[in-house]
Amino acid sequence: MILGGTYQILGEIGSGGGGVVYKARHIRLQTDVVVKRIRDEVRGKIQSRQEADVLKKLKHPYLPRVYDFIETPEAVYTVMDFIPGISMDKALTQYGRFAQKYVLQWAKELGEALAYLHNQKPAIIHSDIKPANIILTPDGHICLIDFNISIAIDSSMKATLGISAGYSSPEQYRDVQQLQTYYHTAGMAQVPISIDLRSDIYSLGCVLYHLLAGFPPGTNFNTRMPAEEIAGVSEGFAFIIDKMIEYNPDDRYQTGQEYLDAVNNCYKLDRRYVSHKRKERVLFFTSLVLFFAGSMLTGLGIRQLGIEREQNYQALLLEGEKIAGKGNYEKAIDAMVSLEEEYKSRVEAYERELYYYYQAGLYQECADRGNDIIALQLIETTDDAQKQTVGDIFYLIANSYYELEDYSKAENAMESALKYNQTNNLYFRDYCIILAKQGNLYQAEEALEEAIELGLEDDSIHYAEGELCVVRKQIEEAIEHFKTTIDITDDAILEKRAVLLCATALRDNNRLDEEVELLETARNQIDTQAKMVITEYLADAYMRQGDTHPDQLVSYNQKALSLFQELMQNGYVTYQLQENMAILYEENQDFEASKSVLMKLAADYPDNYRVYKRLAFLEADRQQYLNNSQRDYSTVKLYYDKCKELYEQQNVEDPEILMLDNMIRDLQSGGWL
Repeated sequence: MILGGTYQILGEIGSGGGGVVYKARHIRLQTDVVVKRIRDEVRGKIQSRQEADVLKKLKHPYLPRVYDFIETPEAVYTVMDFIPGISMDKALTQYGRFAQKYVLQWAKELGEALAYLHNQKPAIIHSDIKPANIILTPDGHICLIDFNISIAIDSSMKATLGISAGYSSPEQYRDVQQLQTYYHTAGMAQVPISIDLRSDIYSLGCVLYHLLAGFPPGTNFNTRMPAEEIAGVSEGFAFIIDKMIEYNPDDRYQTGQEYLDAVNNCYKLDRRYVSHKRKERVLFFTSLVLFFAGSMLTGLGIRQLGIEREQNYQALLLEGEKIAGKGNYEKAIDAMVSLEEEYKSRVEAYERELYYYYQAGLYQECADRGNDIIALQLIETTDDAQKQTVGDIFYLIANSYYELEDYSKAENAMESALKYNQTNNLYFRDYCIILAKQGNLYQAEEALEEAIELGLEDDSIHYAEGELCVVRKQIEEAIEHFKTTIDITDDAILEKRAVLLCATALRDNNRLDEEVELLETARNQIDTQAKMVITEYLADAYMRQGDTHPDQLVSYNQKALSLFQELMQNGYVTYQLQENMAILYEENQDFEASKSVLMKLAADYPDNYRVYKRLAFLEADRQQYLNNSQRDYSTVKLYYDKCKELYEQQNVEDPEILMLDNMIRDLQSGGWL
């Protein structure tokens, strides 16, 4: 079946209270989506197209995107993200229960999703929060799914929907008799048959209880075990959960935002924390008395001191910029660290420090340091300008992960950046590219449209379009977009990315001469840190030219070696660069030089099987140039054994390992081992 001329239904993957779920394929974009046929009884609750479109506007990292509502004479279908992972009900069956450190993280993520829904105008309730509707993704985060039975609440803050036994709140049951059947409680007052935001709070509380205990809280309010009795749960977290699953809605948290604020500060509900804060207050009031005694004497000088400190801070920031402008990023970083120690909560120096790491090409260091700054809460945000700077910190973290090709982490960091600043078109441009790298074309195109609406420049538009064309496998169009970017941009980072991506597209399509010409031109024109990366790409291209022109192998190898040596002299040393040098030395029969490079790699990367793979091939190659009586393959076997030991610890597939296995078998069958 092809739905709406666009979505090819691949097969049923489940069904529930909201409808039947299918996996489908977007025919043009060739991406997977989820299509759900809404059940007739739920379909009747969608009163208008306008109400349905409310859900299409939702954008949140812990919610699936709803892309389309398709109405046919027979049914209504929704189209949304296909979320990889395992549902929490299956995870509970598999693992039984989870430690608080994991559940607390998911509690915060679900709280962010719930607060986002409840803060919409009009507010939106999910109304069916249960383990089956929560996906645990491969990267350990969650996604709250199944919006087909979600509903925008009207001005009376009431709505009417069905129930999921064990997770639905008491007020969702249709009448007192049904309620008593599930809750075993006599003498209740009449219960309304409508729900509000607090019903979501109750359902989420039941889910968190289940994740921690390994079983749901139970439907008997008189006998259920309090959360504080669950092993390994802190006092504060237990208090929050017990409050969430109170029978009376007035006794619960009233909105998702109120719950989120509580769970973000749950440690403050622990007795040890409360006792500690009491002691702090005593010391504070004592100090306050002493402070007021001296304040009259110092008040006149404080204002002038504040002005001087601000002037000094700005001057030191400018000094760091001057140092970095000369390419001395290490010294600029040290200057920012000193500034952070003196002005601990000011955000600007932290952002500059990360920027210098990024400019120096130290992407892992940039990401790690940025995460530490955020995790340790080293900065304060007291105004919009500082919030935007925090957004820039997340933006730098995201771009560092992009350079490291860890696109999942890059996406998470970019989404955090967008929470702090929704007006920066470069955020949306790079968010588009990160999404495209992961094949999420729907969201990527929307992010690019958002960037264009915010005034994205032509060079960035061409660059992003090039990335999208690569994912769509429209290679000629991608190359043209990248070349246009290179021609018109003044942004060194953008130019570097466009050059490398264009070179990669040419390489993958066996257009080696064009690739070399592009890289040679860029290397001669670019005078930044990017020149080193482009030089490494060019050296690799020279190596491949040697492979395709055997009669000129030595000449091309020497050109590549010269570039690699130039890079090392300039302090640009990577694993791949050194491995390539070893291969080139081996091809030129300079076995000692090759072994010297590989032994250094073995010292620097003792757990990398690839080093010992190369050493095994090198030693076997060297033996081929000796007389039969002089050959000794025992060292080859030692390197092979070490390689296999390390390789089997990795979850990778390397076709060269099969070649190595065959070589060892040949040596054994030939009597050499």
